[in-house]
Amino acid sequence: MYRKLVLASLFAAGMATQSGASVTKIGEDVSLHLTSGNCQYSSNACHFSTTFQAFDGSTQTVNVKATAWSINGGTGFDAGSHSRADINKYSYGLGATTTATNPDEIDNSPNHALDNEGHREYIALEFDTAVTAESVHLAVYNGSHGHGDADMSIIMGSVPTGLDSYLDPRAALTDWQSGFTVEEDYSGSFNNNSGRGSFAGWRTQDDFHFGEGDAGNVVIVAADLFGHGSYSDFFKVKTLEFDVYRSVTPQQDVPAPGAVLLFGLAALALARRRR
Repeated sequence: MYRKLVLASLFAAGMATQSGASVTKIGEDVSLHLTSGNCQYSSNACHFSTTFQAFDGSTQTVNVKATAWSINGGTGFDAGSHSRADINKYSYGLGATTTATNPDEIDNSPNHALDNEGHREYIALEFDTAVTAESVHLAVYNGSHGHGDADMSIIMGSVPTGLDSYLDPRAALTDWQSGFTVEEDYSGSFNNNSGRGSFAGWRTQDDFHFGEGDAGNVVIVAADLFGHGSYSDFFKVKTLEFDVYRSVTPQQDVPAPGAVLLFGLAALALARRRR
């Protein structure tokens, strides 16, 4: 009986134990172009992929699924009523159109741009690996008063299952592995007086400070969710630049086989002597 206990203890001592998983960066400054994907009417979603050269020299692929949503009422992300919006890609970028039963709530021109006038719209990009957003390239359109504005909010997090499985994306928050992180970037308005709905110019937003601890498989790009600035925000999303991570599960050091064998022989000899 004693020998069996010793062998069991040796087996346990020789096994590596796992601690909490972490992530490590494997690539950076990867560009995802949102004008060259495949948008499907049946699923109301767009699919994209991009390749990059990892730090180890290998070529790897990242796959992304995009869905659009809108928020009616409230301020911020975790407020108001969330519902699916129509999504499509255009020559100037990925856009969304609020779907509503009341005609007065359906977007006016520019009706394909993300905006925060009435319904607040956002696009959720779901990756097949962990990422952190570095910059977003936007096509800005004129909204109210003939001004274009590109104030935006960007949210990072991780969802174990697709957002499609939730009627309201806020329900997914309870399953997010490490909560969610919000960053914002604000810019002055474009004032070209060319009329509502017309293209106003390009803007790259990159004042984000996401670190390794914020890496997740969901990036949400939204028109300003918190009411900053005096103009409404209208834009399409053309390019997202991001860093790529993979999960790592650290293990404790495993004793060398020779050390385990010597310790086991000594323990068995001790067991015989005691018996």
